[in-house]
Amino acid sequence: MVILIIVGVVFAAVGVYGSRRQFLLRKKGQRVTGTVTRIDKQWDPGGGGPDNAGGTWSYTPVLSFQTLAGQQIETSSRIGNSSIAGFSVGVKEGQQVRVIYDPADPSDAEVDTVSAQSAAMLLPLVAAVVGIGVFVAGIVGMIGK
Repeated sequence: MVILIIVGVVFAAVGVYGSRRQFLLRKKGQRVTGTVTRIDKQWDPGGGGPDNAGGTWSYTPVLSFQTLAGQQIETSSRIGNSSIAGFSVGVKEGQQVRVIYDPADPSDAEVDTVSAQSAAMLLPLVAAVVGIGVFVAGIVGMIGK
């Protein structure tokens, strides 16, 4: 039961951190036009390898844009997907997109579309809710003994 509590706290903390980060990026971020220079493909093993069905490929857009201060940036978005090769969070290589970036750290940037922002906000919230649920299950399990 203690492990459930620890796992719950970790998931909740990660979820709260991610949600806070997204909220602050939405609030303080600068929006500019950029280009998707490529879609990076990376294997996420999920406990397996490329020959094991336990993992998936993750596709993440690489964004190129100029900050409002005139600095040229090329960075990978933190938001991608694992479903369609060459098509990540609704964007394609070579496409011009709205980009939102942190003015204090312009390499922290994401595609500013509804689908990308929905994913960016939803995933940390799900992690927080799961974490809280696991934490409560651990507490209830300890009380029941």
